Amino acid sequence: MERIITDIKPEMVHSHNLYGFSPAVWRVAARQGLPVVHTAHDCYLLSPTGNLLYGWEESGFALRAFRAIYRRWYLPRTRYIDVFCSPSRHHLDLHRRIGCRAGDYQVIRNGVEQVGAGNGERGTLNKTEATREAPLRVLFMGRLESHKGIPVLLDAAELLAGVPIRLSIAGAGTFEADVRRAADRLPCVEYAGFVGGPQRHSLFRQSDLLVFPSVCLESFGAVVLEALACGVPVAVTDIGGPAELVENGVNGFKIPPNEPRALAELLKGLSAAPQRVRSMRANARASAADATVERMTDAYLKVYETARG
Repeated sequence: MERIITDIKPEMVHSHNLYGFSPAVWRVAARQGLPVVHTAHDCYLLSPTGNLLYGWEESGFALRAFRAIYRRWYLPRTRYIDVFCSPSRHHLDLHRRIGCRAGDYQVIRNGVEQVGAGNGERGTLNKTEATREAPLRVLFMGRLESHKGIPVLLDAAELLAGVPIRLSIAGAGTFEADVRRAADRLPCVEYAGFVGGPQRHSLFRQSDLLVFPSVCLESFGAVVLEALACGVPVAVTDIGGPAELVENGVNGFKIPPNEPRALAELLKGLSAAPQRVRSMRANARASAADATVERMTDAYLKVYETARG
């Protein structure tokens, strides 16, 4: 890090994920007289996995003790940070409560790429392809991992037998085999595989609702914002940063974490009255109207000016 600073002579240092490095890079920058900005996209400073699962404060003694030792190295180094940023108020407050020592704090929400710019609805799509007559189309898009709530989602799908609903699961991960088996066995489930680019937005256009059943304290949940910007209401667990993006019953729904029956009951109710969720499309778009990359960039430029004093 010292060699890099000597070679390129930066005016400041902005760190994001520290995997493969360590908070020691902040100390190196401070020794060189450089302002330091850090954006916490996860819980890396609080847990070596980068994730904290719902109910983490009630975990066993050994795990709590290990995390406490881990934080004794990581959190004191935050004193070298001039401005600590996070995409959500939840994550900012969590770090401050547990011991972050930065000079200043800012919430800067992530932005999304402009889809269909110039169509009169900046950052959104004009319409979805779902129709009144079609069964309710529900989408999960993300990593197929336990902390993303895949077991919860699959358990909920088991309770949807006979319900006019189509659950599309898109992504890749260690639970891919489980998802494939569910798609073979349950009529309501289909596996779309890993998707990206135009195919990603095509899935949004075909969907009535995005489900985000994560059981960890997510800092933000970019896919939630992408869905809203495309006019797709969302159902998120009422924990972490994603819940800040949702007004219950307006642009989506909040569900309790780790409760597949609650998720299944929500989907059953919406399948019986699909226009309820389809009528939220305009609210979904409006709630993400300022979620632009340009807005995010402008916010960080202001932070840089603050850090430079």
